[in-house]
Amino acid sequence: MDALWYSLSSLEPLILSLPADAWEMHYVGLGGAFFTAEPVILRAPVEEEWSRFLVNAARVRELDLDDGLPVDYLRTMRLHLPTPCLPFPRLRSISLPGFDPPSTAAYAPMLLSPSLESFETNESDPDVVCAVLATLFDRCPNIRSLSIIAWNTDSVAFLPRFHKLQRVKHWVPLLASTTLSFLATSTSLTYLSIRAPSSLSLISSFRDDTPTFPNLATLRIDAVADTLVVDGLLRLVSKRSLTTLHLFCNETSHMANTGHMKTLLNTISAFGMLQDLSLTQTDIFVGGMPSWDLDPLCQLTSLKSLSITVLGYTLPSDFLRCKPNMPWANLKHLSLKSLSPLPPIDILGDCAHYLPKLERLTIPLNATMAPGSPVPRGRSWKYIAVRLLNESTVTQESWPAVAAYVAATYPNVTLVYDENEEGEEEDSDARWWNEVVKILPAMVSVAQAERSLIREGIVDLELAD
Repeated sequence: MDALWYSLSSLEPLILSLPADAWEMHYVGLGGAFFTAEPVILRAPVEEEWSRFLVNAARVRELDLDDGLPVDYLRTMRLHLPTPCLPFPRLRSISLPGFDPPSTAAYAPMLLSPSLESFETNESDPDVVCAVLATLFDRCPNIRSLSIIAWNTDSVAFLPRFHKLQRVKHWVPLLASTTLSFLATSTSLTYLSIRAPSSLSLISSFRDDTPTFPNLATLRIDAVADTLVVDGLLRLVSKRSLTTLHLFCNETSHMANTGHMKTLLNTISAFGMLQDLSLTQTDIFVGGMPSWDLDPLCQLTSLKSLSITVLGYTLPSDFLRCKPNMPWANLKHLSLKSLSPLPPIDILGDCAHYLPKLERLTIPLNATMAPGSPVPRGRSWKYIAVRLLNESTVTQESWPAVAAYVAATYPNVTLVYDENEEGEEEDSDARWWNEVVKILPAMVSVAQAERSLIREGIVDLELAD
């Protein structure tokens, strides 16, 4: 029974725990033949009628009310629940929407509990957030995770009071050096998601010999406008602890600056424990694509996941081939998006040869020409999911050879082609990629049968090749 109540996305199931004559279902049309139903409270339950509600509420560990604050329910609870009463005594995680109007924030305290460890809100008024944080500090001494989108100097002042903080999502640019100083010196902080500082001034106050971010394992930086600022921030992070790094650059990013980008990549390459790296720039560069390459990342031999989304980036044809020591031998997930021009189909053979542990590949391909060699550079028998992005190209003449090449490269492949949006007319590329997808299972079965015969000694390996 506890498992059924572990996580709730609304209070409606709890309202249904009240006596049947205290509520009725109200049906709301959504247009056409669609409608939704929600319980409406008809009368205020008396004290003893709350018992079943409270038993079930005590089982709730996660409460996600992002779809809207149920003010009618909360008003009834505040006025008629037995006092003193803590409706959610075992709650560990809560996510609240914005408070509209702000006065509805007065209902937040009744949802809080000393057991609470994770708090998230989409409230955009910093003053309201500050009031909620004050209550949170008083009632929830075990907070380990905070996700806030609106901060001001008063609300930021509460951060150092949460001594057990391990995860912080700070969705506005860092406002003061005191905020960064608290985050940087926290020994409990393991996860940080922030918008990039606007300048190096917030970072320059740190001395090189001051230990900072000593145990940070995951860092996500959004709205990167200047890679030099990010480079400076990364230099504060412990090289021994960081395992996940995600960078998202905005439309005014200086990522196009070749020198700045090389500096940043060299800094990233020093994080030898890094296992998950994502670099995203989705806006067109003014003046053409920069000439920086990914070679510094070859020092990241622990990488298990690599995602590069840089609009217009030209992937060198020897992207993997020029690295004989297979530095990414542990890589399991590779995602390359928004490339221009599209890499040829032959890159699959390189992936099979140089990335022996690869399990998931997301990439656009140019398969309008048959592979340069019908025999791929490598063959991998690992089970792998290959997702072809919908800009991938193929022709009526090339698709049979392409299907044979894919099957020869990855005999245990599951190939998925991104279809156009629903309602859009299917283009010729989609038609022939779908032919590849349909015929692959038969080709894969042949390859698997061939392998079994070789293993059993029925077919000679040289003859099979």
